[in-house]
Amino acid sequence: MVAFAARRDGRDARWLHQAAYVHAIRTAIDLGVPRLALGTCRPSLADGVLRYKRKWGARLVPPSTRDAFLLRYRHTAGVRAALGATPLIVDRGGAGLAALAATDGAAPHDVAEALHLPGLATLAVLVPHPAGATAPGGVGVEPVAPPAVWPPEARLR
Repeated sequence: MVAFAARRDGRDARWLHQAAYVHAIRTAIDLGVPRLALGTCRPSLADGVLRYKRKWGARLVPPSTRDAFLLRYRHTAGVRAALGATPLIVDRGGAGLAALAATDGAAPHDVAEALHLPGLATLAVLVPHPAGATAPGGVGVEPVAPPAVWPPEARLR
């Protein structure tokens, strides 16, 4: 279903798009559709499309495409700054979907609460010093202190 919305009087029509989403979701529920795909987004928990979909109850699922990125890095303050601003979603195959984030101040548990999304099996948080926490909803939080990296195979030699 594709819906377009416009107002003849030229006023702001943003709420009309939300109404179209509500209508599509209600119709899917009424028809007994078990899963409604809302399209893809970039593999980052900071992605605006993903944040928008979260309010509709979106759940992360393994990608349906075969695109892949090679992840290699050193655990540095610069990498922590980048991953703090743009946490990545990592497909761990049989281990499920994980996220790689970072903090230079907040506790890993607080980062996990802010980033928690159904469908994540693990949240690795790069920290400047050793720490430990477990996030709500069963997501395992793995604090990673320097010089370690996560997952281990991502170590840049």
